[in-house]
Amino acid sequence: MELIKRHSEKVILLGVLLFVILTMSFAISAINETHEISDRKLDLKPMSVDYQQQDPNHSKFQVDEQVQKSLIYWQASGVRNAATCSNHSSDLVIFPGIAKCPLCGKMIPGYYFSGKECPECGQVLPEPERPKNGRYERTEADQDADGIPDEWEVRYNLNQIDPAHALFDDDGDGFSNLYEYTCKTKPNVPRDHPPLWHRIVFTNVHLKRLPANLKTLTFNSTTGAWKAQVELDGKGTQFWYVDKTYSIGRRSFKVTAMDEATVTLQEVKGDNPETITMHVGQPTFSSDKLAVLEDIADPAFKIEVRPGDKFTVGNDVVGREEYRVQSFDGEKKEVVLEALSPNAQDKTVTVGSESKIPADMRVQSGIAEESVPPSAEPNSKINEKRMKK
Repeated sequence: MELIKRHSEKVILLGVLLFVILTMSFAISAINETHEISDRKLDLKPMSVDYQQQDPNHSKFQVDEQVQKSLIYWQASGVRNAATCSNHSSDLVIFPGIAKCPLCGKMIPGYYFSGKECPECGQVLPEPERPKNGRYERTEADQDADGIPDEWEVRYNLNQIDPAHALFDDDGDGFSNLYEYTCKTKPNVPRDHPPLWHRIVFTNVHLKRLPANLKTLTFNSTTGAWKAQVELDGKGTQFWYVDKTYSIGRRSFKVTAMDEATVTLQEVKGDNPETITMHVGQPTFSSDKLAVLEDIADPAFKIEVRPGDKFTVGNDVVGREEYRVQSFDGEKKEVVLEALSPNAQDKTVTVGSESKIPADMRVQSGIAEESVPPSAEPNSKINEKRMKK
């Protein structure tokens, strides 16, 4: 023990030296082994095929043969015979009307409920009684009594046994199929329609509101003068004084008088200068009267016009027609329009509180605005731009 204690440092160094020699030997051995790796040792063994090859010409891959062997029955699609079965076809995009056969209980196309045999049980189906459609009588030429001859409905691919289809708007121009028949226009062509002013109605007359509101009136006892605080739409607040001239919109007015609750204005220019009285806390109206027009086919169309104004009806789908207001009568609720479109049938027309389209010929289904593409600009925006000009 005494010897180990005396030479402990040498013993530790000897152990470290042995560890280093062993580590170096392992590293040299590993390096030598890497030189022994060849390309052949790195090659992957080819994998065996784990599936069976199939013959694409085998009968089990022949769809037609398999369908014929199965219980599935595919009826061949034939050419539609519009003269006899316009409501019963093989078109996948047109879902025919169906009803339950009272004899066998199967659901079958409604086409067979006109004295024909049920395609399921082969028995003759009773012909149901069909109610009259308003003032129209059922005839051989008009079997659904909708006011449109069957020949015309077949020509334009309309439903000739459903009277409700007469009030559909198939082309989205705002006019029903029945009304287009009476006007001799095509119900499946959006740009072939009656004049668009037929859809316009005169709803109301009111005074024009000016973009100025009288907020407060202040009296200066020292100077004996009144001062009015006026709020102008889009221009903030101004202070007005008597005998001064101010602008409201595009018109100039001179303040002629003030008192505790009102301000009197006199128009400076114009063929018929107007006198206006402003009241504290109330809207300011001009004596100009405006006629309110609406389109029964376009809920977004509602404009206020006066004689001389122009406006546009329609959209990108049905086309646009431009009109100018000549005059209007508030008591009769009539407005006289001048058609500005080159191809207009009538250059001067009168619009009243009821549209040119009779109530029983207006669109009840297939509303026109549903057919307007999102890119089409609404009438309300177009007319707003025109009125600003």
